[in-house]
Amino acid sequence: MNTDIALRVFYKGGGTSGLSDTQKKIDDLKREIQKNHIASIKPTDGPQAGGLFDAIVNVFTNVSLVDVATIIRDGFAFDLIINREKSILLKPLIRIFSEFEASTPEFDFTRIVFHFDDIELVFVGTQNLFTSRIGLIFPQIIEQIGNLDVDDGIPTKINIPVLKDDNNFFSPEGDGETHSIEDFQSFWGLEYGSRYDRKVYDIKNKTIIHESWD
Repeated sequence: MNTDIALRVFYKGGGTSGLSDTQKKIDDLKREIQKNHIASIKPTDGPQAGGLFDAIVNVFTNVSLVDVATIIRDGFAFDLIINREKSILLKPLIRIFSEFEASTPEFDFTRIVFHFDDIELVFVGTQNLFTSRIGLIFPQIIEQIGNLDVDDGIPTKINIPVLKDDNNFFSPEGDGETHSIEDFQSFWGLEYGSRYDRKVYDIKNKTIIHESWD
């Protein structure tokens, strides 16, 4: 399977403490990623949510997530995407970002989007999205993707996580909070081609809840 990956990273710095050291790490990150991928990493004047530096990461690939899930289920190691030397596409990239995230506590990734050919995975939060959340959630997506198919087919977008408040489901994007791993393993927001066709997936019970989310 031949896959190409391109990245676009926008970050905002709202403080000057440690600026030069952090900028050096950002430059090192850019050079490391550009060894194997097309990447644009640059500052922006967008809104800020978390730490001294906030970033939004978009990862683009020409592979289908359903195809990846099928290959893994058909005999490859379950953690192949991230944890094996012969990873299909993501392991080196996840490693680079995880190491950067661990070494720069002043730097938060507030939104990480994986644009697969069929499904868009949107991870939202603040701290530790790469170091603890994505590596944990990806295998669950692979395992449960077959449960997300409804009459209109598979979702075109999975928003991770969605939270429940007074019986309403909503995305916590932009709230500046660090949400627990349990939140990421409770509910996902599904979108089927339109923001007007949204449902909620109950991960623990492996069922689709026919309620929308904001």
